[in-house]
Amino acid sequence: QKAGGPAAFGYRWVDSDQPGGPTFQWTDISTTGSDIGLVGADATSQPIPLGFDFQFYGKFFNTIRVCTNGWLSFTSSSTVPYFKPLPSSGAPENLIAPFWSNLDLTSAGHVYFQSFGDRAIIQWQDVPLRNGPGSFTFQAILEARGAITFQYLNMTGEVLLATVGIQNGDHSTGITYN
Repeated sequence: QKAGGPAAFGYRWVDSDQPGGPTFQWTDISTTGSDIGLVGADATSQPIPLGFDFQFYGKFFNTIRVCTNGWLSFTSSSTVPYFKPLPSSGAPENLIAPFWSNLDLTSAGHVYFQSFGDRAIIQWQDVPLRNGPGSFTFQAILEARGAITFQYLNMTGEVLLATVGIQNGDHSTGITYN
């Protein structure tokens, strides 16, 4: 499947291979962004200012929390490493999951953040799986106009053991891509 939705609040997803889909434009922030300082497995950052207000399922947020396990939330400090189909009461609320898996920054990898005023990029760089081979470099891009883009630069290892999608604050609606 190469497209889905629209779902609640008009959210839809489109693969870059589809007509009208996003254009892959990697902006490497590993040298210009801030290292969030996440280490180990199952860690979540403190709220990070986005630099703009972002509307998500009808509510506005101006900070984001980042988890080592490949997801973001506007409100959750959970460290849930085990991915689920969305929506799910077992998933963090207000979830944006570019690659929710059991990732581990104990011995390798970094997570970077950079705001450009009207968009923010969160980049997981060379992050391995907790149990098993793999190294993953991917981004979530949030734009002030409400767009969310996931980009995948280098994904080696088991990519099917992850959830990709979004879910609202009360776990009642969401979109699962993978």
